[in-house]
Amino acid sequence: MAVSQYKLGALLSYTTMGFNALAGLLYTPWMVSCIGATDYGLYTLALSVVNMFLLDFGLSQAVTRFLARYYAREDKRSVPMFLGVVYKLYFILTIVIAAVFAAIYLNADLLYANLSQGELDTFKNLFAVAALYSCFLMPCMPFEGILVARERFIALNICTLVYRVLLVAGIVVALLSGMGVFALVVVNACMGVLYAAAKYIIIKKCTGDRADILSWNGDIAREMLGFSVWQAIAQSTEQVSSVIMPSILAITSGSVAVAMFGLASMINGYVYEISNVLRKMLYSSIARILQESDARVKLQNQSIQVGKLQLALTGFFLVGFIAVGDRFVSCWMGPGYPTLSLCCILIIAANVFRMPQCVGDNALTLEGYVKQKAFLGIFQMTLVVIFGAMFSWKFGLVGGCVAVFLAGFLRAVGLQYLINRYLGIDARMFLAGTFVPWLLPAIISGAGGLAISHIVPLSGWSGFIVCGLGTFLLYALLSLAFSWKGNDRVRILRQLGLMPKRPVGRE
Repeated sequence: MAVSQYKLGALLSYTTMGFNALAGLLYTPWMVSCIGATDYGLYTLALSVVNMFLLDFGLSQAVTRFLARYYAREDKRSVPMFLGVVYKLYFILTIVIAAVFAAIYLNADLLYANLSQGELDTFKNLFAVAALYSCFLMPCMPFEGILVARERFIALNICTLVYRVLLVAGIVVALLSGMGVFALVVVNACMGVLYAAAKYIIIKKCTGDRADILSWNGDIAREMLGFSVWQAIAQSTEQVSSVIMPSILAITSGSVAVAMFGLASMINGYVYEISNVLRKMLYSSIARILQESDARVKLQNQSIQVGKLQLALTGFFLVGFIAVGDRFVSCWMGPGYPTLSLCCILIIAANVFRMPQCVGDNALTLEGYVKQKAFLGIFQMTLVVIFGAMFSWKFGLVGGCVAVFLAGFLRAVGLQYLINRYLGIDARMFLAGTFVPWLLPAIISGAGGLAISHIVPLSGWSGFIVCGLGTFLLYALLSLAFSWKGNDRVRILRQLGLMPKRPVGRE
């Protein structure tokens, strides 16, 4: 697969994330002012209830995993039968979820007794449209897994970016036209259908994959369902802290702590999504490596190279919050959030240990060690509950964030043990090749960023931007100087256009 698929695909993913974050920050308050807080609450409720049941229970991950293995083995005969089984399973799941939606709609007056009759009628109308289009789109969920397994990242991410832009544009037009909250759900439905249709066209034109709908293979179905159950458990514990900790803080520390933890989790969610781009894109390349005779050596090398890149990325957010986190929080939320920056640092730090392991993590999934990963996720969830109750009772919000950090760190240690045991990737070589070269640039740039933040007299957004850029430049220069070897450094500078390309025909 051409390198441009990865480079441009990653760039498009980051662009989409930036657009999402910016659009959400800018037009959400305007949306509330246009339709009113009550209708916005009903709109959010309808979508959240639908999304609560739009789980594929690990099936989408299974699609990517199995297809990546088939493609790596060049087993073209198994693909149509596998896709036929996949679509049948999704169709069965759609029927079950449709029955659940029907039960919710018919019993909405009992489930949401606190809503007035007018609010209940509005909710039922919104929910009906959202549920109908969600059931229509459910069988289309494998499309993304097919495109990821086929490494069609450019087409997929262009499609996603256009969908996001059209969705925001449609909502803006509906709000400007005064169409009301019902139009917002209709816009979501129309754009969702167009998005699914576009992915189907890409699959048909670019991959040539076809599903054998008439055939059935019980062995494939059992293997896929067995994988999916454990993968669903492992996947559901990925961001378990953001689900469990608010309830613990509500008991031990009150609503203010819950609100501040929610803000920190939102920031961490952006960091996680940005760091997760490479993890999702590497499936097929890792599957090909696993088919080779020297798989362990190549996997070791790739885990270090990708781990360094992931660490440089997530590490920047950690260093940035250490240096200018207080300035950012002050600009973003205003005064009154003194511990929010520290909470962000603690939660992001857990990802700093975990995200560099993405190559080994993906390889474990491809090799079928999802049960072990699921038990590791349950272990982390248990630690969050135990540590969260212990620390937040005495130290409040900060104690809860310390619990999240410790649980995440111990999960990373456990994951490295699984990678070492089942894949043969040497943990000491991995740590020496990733974390050790990163520490010195991180410490110096963090301290330097703090000094810049104290020296610069500017306040507000201008002061934050100046200090943030200073910290970024210091971090980038030190990372290039100390974290990357000569050849890697030259390659990065060439890709950034800061050095001339190697002449054609020369090594």
